[in-house]
Amino acid sequence: MGPLETATDGVMVVGTYPSARFATIAGERDVPVADNLGPFETERWFDGSRVRVQPSAAELEELVLAPLELPGAPCWISDLVKVFLLKFGHRKKYKRLGATVPGGYMRQQFEELSHENYARRLCAWAPAAPTDRRSQLRKPPFRALGRGSASRKA
Repeated sequence: MGPLETATDGVMVVGTYPSARFATIAGERDVPVADNLGPFETERWFDGSRVRVQPSAAELEELVLAPLELPGAPCWISDLVKVFLLKFGHRKKYKRLGATVPGGYMRQQFEELSHENYARRLCAWAPAAPTDRRSQLRKPPFRALGRGSASRKA
């Protein structure tokens, strides 16, 4: 999943990995069933018992951009890892349901997957700086912000 918001001359937001769409299956609540449509997207879906809303877009605006006095700022938004990473509790839910646990994308692989994706994908998306602006790029044109345990470990 690539960036859906690709503004230039704005703010670059790089999340750790996307959340998932969760559902209630056979009475088991909060079972991850699909990746979100994009990083920090506003989404609504029916989870089998109620309509749910993905809060990450509102959280980005309220908890990150607004405190930095950047509300509504044009953003380039992506994630280091492009798919939801299952935690141990999610795997237990799949097993209780008798379902096959999807292989290859486990939370404990975050560091390995993030380095691989950053080197191979994220850098390829970054827009090239115009020649006349290269002198301005001696200092990084961004601030690194982290939220949550995954960003602290990366």
